[in-house]
Amino acid sequence: MASTPDAALTLDKMTFYQIALGREDLSKMEAAGKVAISGDKKQFEDFLTLLDQFQPKVNIVTP
Repeated sequence: MASTPDAALTLDKMTFYQIALGREDLSKMEAAGKVAISGDKKQFEDFLTLLDQFQPKVNIVTP
């Protein structure tokens, strides 16, 4: 853990997954009380833009 992180979040694993996958909005989850953010929120939002977005319904077997 960094001694002086740019941002620190407190949230459960499923909420993190939903935000990281783009299924939930960070600001909405914060307003709902599911996420507590200390530090620079923009830094975490910038980090989220680096994550790949996957198609949830992909063909596993192709003809």
